[in-house]
Amino acid sequence: MKHPKWTLSQKMDLIQVDRLDEYQPLGRYLILLFRAFEDELIHELKQSGYEDVRASDLNILRFVSPRGSLPSEIAKLAGITKQAVGKMAGSLEKRGYLTLTQGDYDKRTRVVRFSPVGEQLVGEMVEIIIRIEKRFAAALGKSPYKKLKSQLEKLFSLYRK
Repeated sequence: MKHPKWTLSQKMDLIQVDRLDEYQPLGRYLILLFRAFEDELIHELKQSGYEDVRASDLNILRFVSPRGSLPSEIAKLAGITKQAVGKMAGSLEKRGYLTLTQGDYDKRTRVVRFSPVGEQLVGEMVEIIIRIEKRFAAALGKSPYKKLKSQLEKLFSLYRK
């Protein structure tokens, strides 16, 4: 969408933090939808008995491979420091969702893995996400929802290296 040459003040007037409209960038739509999605996921997890899981925990949980991950891998994917991963993973370990073990080949490395309780948590998360996505598909229609995901994948591919 091409806009006329506006002053900074005029551009700032277009940015309404409390509404989405044609002037808002796509990223704003995506981040707000993402936050609403995570809020619902956390709410549903609490309803399912996972009362100690917080939205910030998802920054680690979503990037742990089922076979285990190095803190450096999680940090890169999450866009946070290795020190932050260590602190957050340590908290999740204390709550029983993760285990931190020595690497198989290099005993100096630590590997982050799901504990049995963590695997149950992930299973519950998957079930909740399926329900949320079914609701999205019902709101848009199955075919448009599938096309939306395909279009977003194409946009995302622009950033893959």
